[in-house]
Formats: sequence, C-alpha cells, structure tokens
Amino acid sequence: MTRRTFVVVITALALVFFTYVCAHQVWNRLPTRATIDRILIEKSARTLSVFTNGKKLKTYRVALGRESCRCKTGGRR
Repeated sequence: MTRRTFVVVITALALVFFTYVCAHQVWNRLPTRATIDRILIEKSARTLSVFTNGKKLKTYRVALGRESCRCKTGGRR
C-alpha cells in the first residue's frame, strides 16, 4: 500500500467517525427531572413535541417516510 492510499484511507475513516459522532450527539437534552405530560406528533410538519404543564419543552424532527400523510386504506379502523 502506498503512502497516498494510506493517507486517503485514514482520512476517510476519520471523516466517517466524525460524522457518526456528530450525528449521534444530543446537543439539547431535556432537563434532568422533566416530567412529560403530553406528546404531540404533527405528521404534516414531521415533528414530535414534548410538553409539561402546557409548556413545550422540546421539539424533535421525525422521519415518517415519503407518503406518511396519506389516508390509509383497508385494514382495521
């Protein structure tokens, strides 16, 4: 293996590791003793909001798929 290939491989591994660490870091956590009273999921906005005592604590983005807002047909209702 040449030196250039070695540098490229190490750089790629470092980039993958850095991306993984940043993607899985929770930057704004909920307060330690937070009691969640209500969870609101807005499918059209693709968000999940957490409430306590009527006050919004945090909002998360959620992935629901391409056509998550369509009315389901068939099955049980």
